[in-house]
This record gives sequence, structure tokens and C-alpha cells, in this order.
Amino acid sequence: MINKFKSFFKHSDGASAAAFELAAAVTEAEAVAAVARAEENLVKAMAAHHTSHIAAALYYAEVITLFRNARADDRLAYALRQAAELRSQMTEYAVASSHIQEALRLYYAMSPQSTLDIANALRVAALNSEREAHAAWCKAEAFYTVTDVKDGIKEAQQHLEALKMHSQGSQTDTTTKRDEEQA
Repeated sequence: MINKFKSFFKHSDGASAAAFELAAAVTEAEAVAAVARAEENLVKAMAAHHTSHIAAALYYAEVITLFRNARADDRLAYALRQAAELRSQMTEYAVASSHIQEALRLYYAMSPQSTLDIANALRVAALNSEREAHAAWCKAEAFYTVTDVKDGIKEAQQHLEALKMHSQGSQTDTTTKRDEEQA
């Protein structure tokens, strides 16, 4: 129905100012409804984060799309940060990196800037880099072992020791209490 109104106003000759105001109000109402739906799904995504990574990823994807379309940059940045953490835990490092870089761009563009939000986003970026590095060093060590390159094995093991907290994935990583309250 809303799309029919929009179509009517786009195609009507000599549309009045009232018609344009109505079309703007309809667009605003759609944005408000999208944000409300995104907020509901954000709660679902955060709950699923601890039980089903795949379900959580699907919810986060919809939330990100809804917030992006509604131009709700502050909420979009938050959802991107949460989704980046999840994708990193799922070893989807490139997706996580893309999400967290977008979140950081949004946080830095906000006025006033939230130092805590930026710190939390930088934390996710660092964890993602560490997880990715750990996975790469594990693979390198395996190849050095197969080819019996002792210096390579030794170097890989040194780096893996430094990154040992990531050997079990990211089960110890948790969302900060503030993040849970924000949702």
C-alpha cells in the first residue's frame, strides 16, 4: 500500500507540497519500523550468539541491512561490531575485518565520539587479527613440519606460544557488560 502511494506521487503531474510531505512521512514511518525490527532482531542475534553462531550471523546480517537502510549509523556501528566479533569467532576473518573497519569509520565520524565504543571496536579488530594470525601460524607450522624446516617450525612455535590464548578458538571472549546493556 505504501509503495502505491509513493508510485502515485512520483507519477502524478503537478503534485502538491502536501503530497510530497505525505510521501516523506511515509518514508519516515518505514525507517522507524525498520529500526524497530532491527532492534528486535538485534536482541535475538545477541541471544543466539551464545547458542547458534549461524542463527546469530543471519540475524546480524538482517540487522545490519535494516540499520544501514534506515541510516541509523550509531546502531549500525554497534551491530557491525557485534557481528564482527561473531564472524571472527567463526574464523571468517575477512568478513569480520570488513565489519569492524566499517564500524570504526562510523564511530570516528560520530560527534561526539564515544571513546568506549571506539576502544571496544579496536579490541574486536585486534582479536580478529590475532585469531587470523594464530590460524596462519598453525598452518605454517604444519607445512614446515611436513617439509622438516626446523627454523620454520621453531619460529611458528614461538609465534603460536605468543598467541596461545587463541588455540581454543574464542570461547573465552565475551561481550562486555556495557554491550549487553546497550542492546
